[in-house]
Amino acid sequence: MCLNFRPTTVGGCQQIVRQDDQILFAYANSAGNNRTTTYLRLFGPKSAVPGDVTLTVTDGKGAPVNNVAVKHPITNIPFYTDADGKVKLATLRAGNYKIKAEKPDNLVSIRSNQHYLVVQ
Repeated sequence: MCLNFRPTTVGGCQQIVRQDDQILFAYANSAGNNRTTTYLRLFGPKSAVPGDVTLTVTDGKGAPVNNVAVKHPITNIPFYTDADGKVKLATLRAGNYKIKAEKPDNLVSIRSNQHYLVVQ
């Protein structure tokens, strides 16, 4: 279990959580060279007008993560973050979208939380 992008020292039943805490239950690889080291955080505007929307991916501690795939919610084509952790999803039309980020790094990172975006 991770609380606010950091592994907890107690189990899920013992961990105290507060409103707006980010909680993650995941099976993580802790052996060998493929140790899970990055918990991806995807964030950006919760609402937007039709057009381009920029989202950001960090490692949960605030450091940007590059080369993270964020699939365009309409076309399902992956767009990748730059060195600043930014990704621009182009030409979004009106709708409600659920978006996630995933880094293709052989289990070294865990997929992001889901970001909800309303375009109207």
